[in-house]
Amino acid sequence: MGLSVSKDLWLSEIMGFDCHKCEVQSIESYLKEVSLLERIKPFFITIRALGDFSLQRHSIPTELNFIQQMYHYGWSANKGWLNRNKSTIREHKTSDIPEILKIAKGAFVLSRFHQDPRIKQAVADRIKSEWILSNLTKRDNAVTFVSITPAGKIRGFTSILIESDQINIDLIAVGEDYRRMGVARSLILKCQELSTSIGKPILVGTQATNPATEIYKNLGFSIQRVTYVWHDLNLDKQHKENN
Repeated sequence: MGLSVSKDLWLSEIMGFDCHKCEVQSIESYLKEVSLLERIKPFFITIRALGDFSLQRHSIPTELNFIQQMYHYGWSANKGWLNRNKSTIREHKTSDIPEILKIAKGAFVLSRFHQDPRIKQAVADRIKSEWILSNLTKRDNAVTFVSITPAGKIRGFTSILIESDQINIDLIAVGEDYRRMGVARSLILKCQELSTSIGKPILVGTQATNPATEIYKNLGFSIQRVTYVWHDLNLDKQHKENN
């Protein structure tokens, strides 16, 4: 099969119904292959397309919504690394979790869940809160750094996943009172420090409309690929009311 659809167990648990994810080249391949999947309402499929569906000559079902364009950046220490982080950044402590969750609640407005008008904001907020909480408490390969003021108040955080061959910047958020002050930049610099010390490249995906794209470019990241995110969301009456 040209399309590999996999069950998204984590998201299924949060949404309360079957959620899947896949990566495809074209709308034709998606519609052909996904027809083999048992889709009993409600269901939700996250589609990461390598091409722009809207430019392809094929009718698109109404339940498929284009959500956002994503840039996937990469950075390797062998490119040279001249920047130095001057902010106070450390790994999170258990006592930091409430403040991290508070920052997360007010962030991620550009997330694909928040950008889908069919998903209520409360549900989108819950997804992101559960996402960072899982990184903080459950995932063994997750490391979360926090930027703190001289008084010890958390300004922002980044949560990364350390894989066997790379570092993925999974989430990054800055508190409302500390935005446009270089906090996000300092957190990314911390990731570059780690990358340099353990010899693993960094990968990160961010929305094309996210101002963070300029930070990544200024810090030497380069675009590895571009994807287009679509949601195939079919809800029954009960779940339309809840979601």
